[in-house]
Amino acid sequence: MSDEMSSQDEAKLQAARELMAQHNYAAAKAILETMPGNPQAQNWLETIAQIMPEYGKPKRDDIYGQDEYYGGEPGKIKLAPKPQYYGPPMYEDFTSKAVWTLIAFLGIGFLGRAVGIPFFGWIVALVMNIVYLNQARNTRNTGGEAKGIGCLWALLVVMVLLPCAAVLTVMLAGDSIIETFNQIETAMSTPSR
Repeated sequence: MSDEMSSQDEAKLQAARELMAQHNYAAAKAILETMPGNPQAQNWLETIAQIMPEYGKPKRDDIYGQDEYYGGEPGKIKLAPKPQYYGPPMYEDFTSKAVWTLIAFLGIGFLGRAVGIPFFGWIVALVMNIVYLNQARNTRNTGGEAKGIGCLWALLVVMVLLPCAAVLTVMLAGDSIIETFNQIETAMSTPSR
């Protein structure tokens, strides 16, 4: 009879151990309360009583504040470690994002010219670049490391300064540039002898 009782107790203890490992202390407590004569079950019930307040919700301090065995004896339950921090990444590489911005600048620019929207690629790439620079700033502000941010700044300079330089050049030397292009067009359209 005692062998049968101990095998039942062992099965119940094993089930309670698995439930406690899953932090399902209420179910483990219900199983352990069916074994009032088992010292191991009573010991685990005391541990669960320390972890769970009266309403059955685990106390945050007890679950996350310790990572040790109660009493240092084998067979005691081990509490969960402190949770990991799942914030923004501590390291992020923005080089690939700069490449995608360049592809948008060139590729969508050609597509935009084909459908009659000449500055579409420039606008899309400029918005992408500003968004990525903002992400890099947020990564640095949270203590992370933002690699490749120089590529984004270089692209921003190219996307802002080159159009400004082109507009300024046309404004300052517009008539002579147009005259030069007309001469080239005339030279190319006249048949050579």
